[in-house]
Amino acid sequence: GLPVLERLTLRSSNEAGEGCRTLGRVLSGEGRRRLPSLRQLILDWDGDESLGSVCEGLSSGSLPSSVAVVLIISSRKPEIAERGDRAVMALAAAIRSGKILGLQKVFFKSRLDLSRQTGRVFGEALTHADVTLASLEELSFRAAIFSGQKQQQREGMGELLAGIVEGRHSLPSLQTLRTIWSHFSPFHICVDEVGARAVASGIREAKFPSLKCFHLDCRDVLLEGLQPLALALASPHVSALRSLSIELGTPQEEASPAGVGLFSVALASGYLRALEELFIEENYGIDAARALFAGLGSGKLSCLRRLDLRHFFLDAQRVRELAQVLDARRLPSLQNLELARLNYTYGSFDAQPGIGDEGLRALVETWMERPPPPLEFLGLRANAFTDQAAQSLMLLLGSGRLRFLLLVDLGANAFSDQMRRQLRTAFPCVNAAAG
Repeated sequence: GLPVLERLTLRSSNEAGEGCRTLGRVLSGEGRRRLPSLRQLILDWDGDESLGSVCEGLSSGSLPSSVAVVLIISSRKPEIAERGDRAVMALAAAIRSGKILGLQKVFFKSRLDLSRQTGRVFGEALTHADVTLASLEELSFRAAIFSGQKQQQREGMGELLAGIVEGRHSLPSLQTLRTIWSHFSPFHICVDEVGARAVASGIREAKFPSLKCFHLDCRDVLLEGLQPLALALASPHVSALRSLSIELGTPQEEASPAGVGLFSVALASGYLRALEELFIEENYGIDAARALFAGLGSGKLSCLRRLDLRHFFLDAQRVRELAQVLDARRLPSLQNLELARLNYTYGSFDAQPGIGDEGLRALVETWMERPPPPLEFLGLRANAFTDQAAQSLMLLLGSGRLRFLLLVDLGANAFSDQMRRQLRTAFPCVNAAAG
């Protein structure tokens, strides 16, 4: 045995069958005797027959609740259709039977071509009447895991979330629920109205009372689905929330001002006063942007430390509106402001001009008139600034009004070589690299 081993990481083999079943049996049976000090088990496994075989083996005994289990489910092989369904169904059965009581984190890292029925069964297993997953802290989706295109992804995720919320038990330790969509991928990890309503119910019914990080792609949810979710975020049940991502609209279609207004009300409600990170994404028309900025400037986000608008459509007009709420009175804790412009492979943001010289001047003028937030980082990368904009920024930096500033990222802007040297020499906190 290995009497002092506390952490064990296992990655999937290329073969399923008896070998994987034996591994599962050892971990849930003999392993308890041979690995008495084990406290964390990380299974980085393909979502195919091999995962199903491990789960079958686990079902012959059980992992003690004292062993924190991290599941990383991916696909290193092409053509995983149907095999993903069988694997996740076997995993759901093991969870539902109480064989993995110490389940701590679940990451779905790549497409598995799951059916919506499998999503439902997996969600139901997490809150099944016969088991309480008291240790589950994180549930993250880093790829579109369902079969089909946009509509099927929405429906599958909706069924999974509904399955979680409709179960008898809660997830008392769940801190992170998020979908992470790469803008360089054509597939969304989105929810439909069913999923949005399910999460809203889960928040109101305290299914996840410890939720701290909530990132959910709602860009395809209609207003009737957004309303209950926004109302849930404007309630006392979100007092633990520290990180929130609002994802509305698409590169091709502007977010609804009414939908944005609902979330703005949540930001201004006072129930998100402990929020420390806010990520806002996609394409807002000027009316929707004004609605959003009204919530940001409500004065009810006094603990907000990071505001990330890298995936937000920013131009000079929107920055001028944003600048009116970016001050020390409204956002007294803001340390990290990310206004960089990102280029996307998919969508139409490549044509976005960025803040530009005019937008930067508006920001500088505002902060010369009113005390800025106590920024330590200011991200202005790739915003099409010229030497004219640099002159405005140098005026602000030289004034001492941003006295806590540690780094200004001005990389990938259109400065002359002479101006880059001048910026770096005068202000060591500036990164003005060409790329």
